[in-house]
Amino acid sequence: MEQFRFENTVTLTEEQYVAIYGVLPKKPWFRYIRFVLITTIGVVCLFSKYTLLIGLILLGFAVMAVLLRKLIIPGNTRSLFRRHRYLQDPLTYGVSDQKLWVKGVRIDASVDWTMLVVWREVEGWLLLSTSGIPPIYLSIARLKEEGLYKRVREMAKSHAPEYGKGPTSEHDVQRKWPSLRNSAICFVATLMLFAPASALAQEKEAPQFVLKDVNGSTVRLRAYRGKVVLINFWATWCPPCRAEMPDLVKLQRQYAGQGLQIIGITYPPENKTRVRRFARSLKVNYPIILGTSQIRARFSSEETLPLTVVIGRDGKVNDIISGILLRQEFDEKIKPLLMKDTEGEMRHGKSDH
Repeated sequence: MEQFRFENTVTLTEEQYVAIYGVLPKKPWFRYIRFVLITTIGVVCLFSKYTLLIGLILLGFAVMAVLLRKLIIPGNTRSLFRRHRYLQDPLTYGVSDQKLWVKGVRIDASVDWTMLVVWREVEGWLLLSTSGIPPIYLSIARLKEEGLYKRVREMAKSHAPEYGKGPTSEHDVQRKWPSLRNSAICFVATLMLFAPASALAQEKEAPQFVLKDVNGSTVRLRAYRGKVVLINFWATWCPPCRAEMPDLVKLQRQYAGQGLQIIGITYPPENKTRVRRFARSLKVNYPIILGTSQIRARFSSEETLPLTVVIGRDGKVNDIISGILLRQEFDEKIKPLLMKDTEGEMRHGKSDH
């Protein structure tokens, strides 16, 4: 294929971000018919004491479907934009025949086309969502001016499905648009980005494990006794997880000398090759383990992603953080643990300031 390169600099407003991300894909006509049918059956069921409960359940589903589209998703999208300040900076998004990239004051990252997960056209943008970096925004008008629109669109079609239209026939099972279960988990993650910590048995001994990371090395949780351990459950198909990981890499680099150890555990389904490639693209500096639902269940029953389990130097679960680990939460909940020894006494060492 002939080589090409395209860049545009974009400063998104909050309203633009909500218009792009605060909506679900349009439903085909048969789904509207299904919605009307469920609602009608629910209303009819209300008129009999034998089917009253069924009617309430059906109507509950119908109301939730409306709320998701009109209130919940747009509201959480707005909060996400305000919390992640790099989204408000002028960002340069680019593509070539080899890779995709985004550059700004707070970010400089790139991935190759094999990391593309899904694409869509919305509000005048060609939006490319990848594993590893924030979504790429390309102006359709600019692409057409430079004669690259069809070429870039064909590149997107050959590597990933269009949002809301299911997987393309060229994709194997590992690259298909996430299943209903995975999409549901990602949605819950978005809703709970800023939810309070889970009430799982805090201050109890952390469940032990001995597992292999994606490079074949053995990871024993017990070996990190005396360190403050963050077990981060994540997935390549989870947008909040991907947004969080560059910050985790920075935290590991900054606080390793003070006893911080992050361990990433993926949530299934995942492919080892894909996870390894994703980790290398971000230069992840902590162990990444290919996890199972059973491992996750030992730490928490929540379906939220990302989810971070905080383990103190004494090996006990100190906290569980649902959603993205914000810097403020790190300063309030984790940094104090780094300043204490295994007996809970204050450590005397160098500060990070």
